[in-house]
Amino acid sequence: MRPGAIVPLAPVIQYTDALPGGPLEVQIYSGADGSFVLAEDDGETTAYETWAGTMVRKTIFDWSDSSKTLSWKLGGCSAAFTHTFTQVYVTFFSKAGVKRSPVQTLAQSGSITMTEELII
Repeated sequence: MRPGAIVPLAPVIQYTDALPGGPLEVQIYSGADGSFVLAEDDGETTAYETWAGTMVRKTIFDWSDSSKTLSWKLGGCSAAFTHTFTQVYVTFFSKAGVKRSPVQTLAQSGSITMTEELII
């Protein structure tokens, strides 16, 4: 992976109505800052194809490599669909090894800072 990559991974599901089914894992690869926009739709329409603000929730993830912090802000639709994630955790990959954060609520905004105590 390239330095600064942000890779969101959803739990395994059998069909789309099963989402979210667990917390969203966000993998971070050290070495640079990065960002990623996650789009979650209502699960019923094709509004996600045009990023229509009324039917798509956007989560903007930003990684600061210097502070080892992943922050996020929710945008787009303010409604919580049954298909949106409510929890998140980070798996951080660096030359020193792999660390995993505790699961946190994926609120309107928030952050997770990776510390030495979080080693897997």
